[in-house]
This record gives sequence, C-alpha cells and structure tokens, in this order.
Amino acid sequence: MSLYNELAVKQQELASLQDQLSDLQDKLKDIETNPEQYTDLESLYDDFLDEIYSEVCEALPVYVTGSYLIAEHDPTMYRCGFSDFCSDYEYSSLDVYTDTESEIEDIEDQLSDLEEEISELESEIEELESDQE
Repeated sequence: MSLYNELAVKQQELASLQDQLSDLQDKLKDIETNPEQYTDLESLYDDFLDEIYSEVCEALPVYVTGSYLIAEHDPTMYRCGFSDFCSDYEYSSLDVYTDTESEIEDIEDQLSDLEEEISELESEIEELESDQE
C-alpha cells in the first residue's frame, strides 16, 4: 500500500473515532441531565426511605415499608422528597456513566496514537517528495 493510501485510511479512521468520541460525549451529557432514563430513580428513592425508616417500621405491629408508609399517608412529602433526591443524585455513580467515561478514555488514547501515526506518515511523504525534487 502506498503511503498516500495508508494516510487516507488513517485519516478515515481518525474521522470515525472523532465521530464515536462526539457521540459518547453527548451520551455522557445526557446521563448528567437525564439520569432517570438510565436507572429507576424511584426504586432507588424507595430503597433509601426503606433503609432510613426501617427501625420505625419494624416497631409497627404490621409489616410495612417506609416508602409505602410515606407515599400512602403523605404523598406531598413523598413527591417533594423524591424531587430533592433526583436533583441531588450523583449520576457519576451509575455504571453506564463510568462505562461511558472509560470508553471515552479508550477512544482518546486511540486518537492520540492515530494522530501520531498520521504525523509520521506525513513526515515520510514530505521526505520522499523533497528527495524527488
């Protein structure tokens, strides 16, 4: 394969990786702004309430969870608490977030290597062209 063809292939690979990187960065931003699309926040909130109120609920003569008790008897408190829970939620703890970050790092490493290869090819081409003159 000629150096020009090899350079063209590498440049296409570079463009493809840049597109993948852009898509992953967009996904990361989406996770940050819409974490509820990537996990069941209501279930996590219910688990949180159940843990906090477990002692109180265990003392009752019937089995009931804290999340059920609050949702049924004070729905306004439940909704306000859920809203606060969502706004304070650490999206960076989601597996999909850390996986996407890892993919971004991998692609950035690949991009760096590819840019170096392209630079070397361009240097080789320049040398050959100057030798032919």
